Amino acid sequence: MSNWVKRFLAPPVFEDDEDQARNAALLNTLLWATFGIIVAAAPVLIIFNTSASGVFLSTVIVVLFALAVLGLIRVLHRGRVRLATILVLLLLLVMFTVTIYTFGGIRNTTASGYLIVVFIAGLLLGGRAALVFGLLSMLGALGVFCAERYWTIPIPFTPKVNFDDLGMLFAFSGLMVVLVNLAQRSIVSALERARSSERILADANRELRVERDAFQSRIREMERRSRQFQAAAEVARDIVAARELGDLLNRAVNLIRERFGFYHAGIFLVNDQGEYAVLQAATGKAGRQMLEQGHRLKVGEVGIVGYVTAVGLSRIALDVGADAVHFDNPLLPETRSEMALPLRVGKDVIGALDVQSRDAGAFDEEDVTILQTIADQVAVAIQNARLLHEAQQ
Repeated sequence: MSNWVKRFLAPPVFEDDEDQARNAALLNTLLWATFGIIVAAAPVLIIFNTSASGVFLSTVIVVLFALAVLGLIRVLHRGRVRLATILVLLLLLVMFTVTIYTFGGIRNTTASGYLIVVFIAGLLLGGRAALVFGLLSMLGALGVFCAERYWTIPIPFTPKVNFDDLGMLFAFSGLMVVLVNLAQRSIVSALERARSSERILADANRELRVERDAFQSRIREMERRSRQFQAAAEVARDIVAARELGDLLNRAVNLIRERFGFYHAGIFLVNDQGEYAVLQAATGKAGRQMLEQGHRLKVGEVGIVGYVTAVGLSRIALDVGADAVHFDNPLLPETRSEMALPLRVGKDVIGALDVQSRDAGAFDEEDVTILQTIADQVAVAIQNARLLHEAQQ
């Protein structure tokens, strides 16, 4: 039973139109509240009326108005929200004007009902509708005023206060309470929707920023890869042009360091006995010092270069402090990550390309692929330079 009553009193639902659903809910509440006020005020208006004609007119007005309200509820539930709202306002306007004309003239308490009409129009239809119905209310009041003043309509005036005046005052007060409550609920609901929209927008903006940052990161990574491929092509072109082995190796390490932005680059070649990987070319002041000292690493035993020349596979130390294989060179104190790649000719490992960075985690598998391509080209160029040297001798 209670569920049936709730469905009977519930407003129509408009899932695709939030504003129309809000107006329908407000109008539905207003109509049922008005119907309740009519039922509650009817005894006061009818029983305590002092004249027989007044009782008759009050009864007719109450019954007609109650039926009209029920009819408007029916129109509302058919989905005609705007039409129902306009009809409600016109009904109230006519009812207040007729009541003022019939009972007491412009001084009747019913005259304050015009304010209710304007308030409802603004609440449900907006500012323009409030202006229109405000003008209509003033025209209605002006008509009653002129009829009372110039056409001498019968105005049952008495200095005493009647109970019907009290009933009308109570009815208007109750209706205004309902309207103010509806307005307050509407404002609170609008604020909640605004806050919800703000939160949704903030979340969307955060997601957009994350996606934008990720996109920019991908763009930067693609640009870095593009620069690396260009650098690889330049290195390959320049080292192929070199004929002397020493010139070839120096060009290679300097181009690799400049184009890729490494902290240090060096090329080791395995000696004839296969015991040591001997530094043959290196960049910077530290590189010159190591060359002067005859820097070498034992194959298979010392450092990442020793590992690579023994195994023939590349190796990365993303954090040299945590890598037990890494050789801690005092001449390169800023090294944070290191990568070594084998120089291969066929199945033979003739040396290693060693690059170091100031940044931890500076290398990945794509770096290995690009630099291994360069290392293979360097190995071929070294082999060609050796063959050329042997042929010349």
